[in-house]
Amino acid sequence: MIKHLHVIHNDKFTDDFIKFILNNFKPDEHRFIVIGKLNRSEHEISTLENDLVYRIEALRNLKTLLFYHKFIYKAERLHFHGLFNGDLIKLLYLQPWLLKKSNWIIWGGDLYFFQKPKDNWKKKINEFCRKAVIKNFNEITSFIPGDYKVAKKVYKTEADYNYAITYNVFAEPSYYDKLVSQASKNNSKTTFIQVGNSADSSNNHIDILKMLLPYKEKDIKIVVPLSYGDERHKERIITFGNVNFGDKFKPITDFYELKEYLKVLNQVEVAIFNHKRQQGLGNMTKLLRLGKKVYLRSDISSWDYFNNIGAKVYDTLNINDISFEELTYYSTNIKEENINIIKKIMSDEYRIELWNEILEKKI
Repeated sequence: MIKHLHVIHNDKFTDDFIKFILNNFKPDEHRFIVIGKLNRSEHEISTLENDLVYRIEALRNLKTLLFYHKFIYKAERLHFHGLFNGDLIKLLYLQPWLLKKSNWIIWGGDLYFFQKPKDNWKKKINEFCRKAVIKNFNEITSFIPGDYKVAKKVYKTEADYNYAITYNVFAEPSYYDKLVSQASKNNSKTTFIQVGNSADSSNNHIDILKMLLPYKEKDIKIVVPLSYGDERHKERIITFGNVNFGDKFKPITDFYELKEYLKVLNQVEVAIFNHKRQQGLGNMTKLLRLGKKVYLRSDISSWDYFNNIGAKVYDTLNINDISFEELTYYSTNIKEENINIIKKIMSDEYRIELWNEILEKKI
């Protein structure tokens, strides 16, 4: 009998999560099914060499379906990491009895499909099945309590809520301390401002860039991470930035390893996000840990999350009403308080403690 089966799609966080479970809990109690093509180097799954980890590219042929169901019915508890796969959702819809032993780990975008237009029959069927599945999950796990509240409101679920640091998007604490120390010695007069975290149109980049237009004659550099997301949107942002800010606009189009990316973030003093849902949380958390001032909208669940843990963040919706000095000023006391709060959130001990509660929970 398998105690825990994790069904997880291939992403940049997948390999680390599998290692985290195998290194900190009883490995023989866990199995992992990774769904998705594994030929993207940035999503390499080194743990596939482990005989507790299996790969399924899709759930569309008899062989993979039989393999999948062999494990689904042997497991005492099921953990679905992200609900992005339409075939998986339909299988759960057709087997609702499995939901009584199932835990949905929200990734972010998988919760907010209801906001997207249903402009064809396939999308309508997928959302119909999603509603029934989410409503009947036994547990929902999320880093953001507000996302659970959204699930309850939209999908009428009565699932139990688990709070956990779901995926490690960080690096070792000593590396952050080193970068914070380096930034404190930086005497540059140029103010580096980050806009968004990807080339996804949900960043609403142009709205932020328009907010910053009154300051284009200031000594600023606008850093815009665009290494993944919508290619057409990326080109629009680069064109707009170059036309309006010239050489003060600095798009980041290359994909960086984590530590190299942290060096880029460490140049920033102010970061502005304009998502209309929970998104970019890993970026925001890293920036706060590095001692940066972070703006996000006050009408999304991420805002409530940071306020609930005691971290001070600032409202993107107020930027048009403040001066450049107010936009960029960040008191040393608030900076240090935020760094210490995020230190705890990032710690391995805290993450292990939270996941131990979930895995040992009686259902």
